[in-house]
Amino acid sequence: MVETPHSYPDLTVRENLEIVRCLRRLNDTDAVQKVIDELGLTHYANRHARTLSLGNSQRLGLAKALIHHPDLLLLLDARELAQQEQQRLVVDVRDSGAALSALGKAGIMARLDGENSLVITDKLTMQHPDQIATLLVQTGCPPTRLMVEQEDLESYFLRLVGMKKEKRDGCH
Repeated sequence: MVETPHSYPDLTVRENLEIVRCLRRLNDTDAVQKVIDELGLTHYANRHARTLSLGNSQRLGLAKALIHHPDLLLLLDARELAQQEQQRLVVDVRDSGAALSALGKAGIMARLDGENSLVITDKLTMQHPDQIATLLVQTGCPPTRLMVEQEDLESYFLRLVGMKKEKRDGCH
């Protein structure tokens, strides 16, 4: 759920939740009223979604997420998430040994990731990937690819709970 969750603006709160109930194939016809009551939306149940305040729009979004009683519900602060996601600079080179040596001499910590890829996670260095490219070109190790990668939500969650992507394969 995002800070401003989307809904059908010309439908009421109840109608929006009824659509979600149908999409989730919930047989409990009382599910909509239950979640309206649980989240204090009773007063707004017959109002069009477009007339809701931001707070009540967020409550409607939360009601949509809770209507099917999920086993797990993650509530993340959008700004906090952006600060916690990791970035990394991935540099592909033809001679990884020479490139690691050149970066090390310049005081830049890098690690080998695969045969010809280097990974740099220093935040200050990632703000200036052009300087890394220039350094590698000047030392005879021109990059064949240089890219800043942003951690995706799945990777962030797995890191948060202490799992690696490889560990989850085969677990259902």
